Amino acid sequence: MSKEINSKHNIEFIIQSNDLLVCIYRKWYTKNIWSILENIEFIDHHVNIRGVLYKQNRRVYLMSESINGYKYSGTMLESKPWIPEIKNICDLINKVFKRTFNACLINEYIDGTQKIGFHSDETSSLNDNCIVSLSFGATRKFLLKPKMYSSEFPSNTETFVSNGDLLIMAGLVQEKFMHSIPAEKDVSDKRISLTFRSFNVEK
Repeated sequence: MSKEINSKHNIEFIIQSNDLLVCIYRKWYTKNIWSILENIEFIDHHVNIRGVLYKQNRRVYLMSESINGYKYSGTMLESKPWIPEIKNICDLINKVFKRTFNACLINEYIDGTQKIGFHSDETSSLNDNCIVSLSFGATRKFLLKPKMYSSEFPSNTETFVSNGDLLIMAGLVQEKFMHSIPAEKDVSDKRISLTFRSFNVEK
């Protein structure tokens, strides 16, 4: 096992069924790359909501050499070349979990005032519905909400993501659930998340 992986990590299953999986590998990644993340030139990205452009409540950065950009919420986020250390993490995750991730969307939450509301990730341009997110920095709440009531999932689910935690959402999670990082006014530290996806390769 790679020395960057905590061999004693615990797995917390949030949702698990035949076609749904949400789980967190607690303290999975151990290497300190904070200085690298802090030097990323994050951008203020705007999204189109009902024909009006709004600045996102966080800054973002997209890395990939397989796609030109990622279109979500009506606007295109241009991709940039890989930072070697982030590409190494992507390769490691692909090896361990037998995936083919080829892009990383990085989100920067300066403090607890920055958030992302309930949403489902866009998957039409993906060749794999599995999305993996690796957290660094502050601990933040992570919420899941079913799109439709069912006896199997009758209510919202609340957990948290901390430094080194690896979150997996696979199967029909994006089709059946929404997720959120809510505002937390008592959180003063920054959180940065690396979110890996496998996009259809552009010809």
